[in-house]
Amino acid sequence: MSIYEQVDKYAERFLIGEDDGLGHAIENCTQNGLPPIRVSAMQGKFIMMQAKLIGARRILEVGTLGGYSTIWLARALSHNGELISCECSSDFAQVARSNVEYAKVAPKVDIRVGAALETISRLDDIPFDFVFIDADKSNSPNYLAESVKRTRKGAMIVIDNTIQDARSFLDPNNMTPNVLGNRQVYKLLQEYEARGELIATHQQIANEKGTDAFVLAVRV
Repeated sequence: MSIYEQVDKYAERFLIGEDDGLGHAIENCTQNGLPPIRVSAMQGKFIMMQAKLIGARRILEVGTLGGYSTIWLARALSHNGELISCECSSDFAQVARSNVEYAKVAPKVDIRVGAALETISRLDDIPFDFVFIDADKSNSPNYLAESVKRTRKGAMIVIDNTIQDARSFLDPNNMTPNVLGNRQVYKLLQEYEARGELIATHQQIANEKGTDAFVLAVRV
């Protein structure tokens, strides 16, 4: 166990503890062979708190996987809140639906299967208060652009895994789709800031997965 994982596990004992809904989601995802790429427990609680702080009533999630982050975000909503989550895999979506049902947040969650950009294009015009982007990194710039169009002023946009591996990200010879997509995210954020549409920052993180970063942006 890395030192980062040890620190996370220590904090989780005090700040999260035993959580039946989340524990079930992790176990169910493992049993169904989903990749272990969910957000950490502390990250999940962090985005839940951000959504709660801005009083989010309508949330868009890009990348459901097994519904672990979906559960966290749904917990930020009041009983009449709405969370629309986009997932390209019908198998993953089936697992996620069972997980949100077990966690007793299913009435607030609408998991839609298909290419996320197509799903988003068919959404109504009611703006979102909070967006969490955690899907294929090559498309992150497109998800960001759509999020800016579909959020109200004061809304928050969080993009996960914008660095993933620092050396690979900074290597000028690395032209893989995920790295190029993440680099484009930073360029777009600069453009949006220059036009006065967003205020953005990023936070480097170290946890059980190693080192990474995520972006926080606010619509202005």
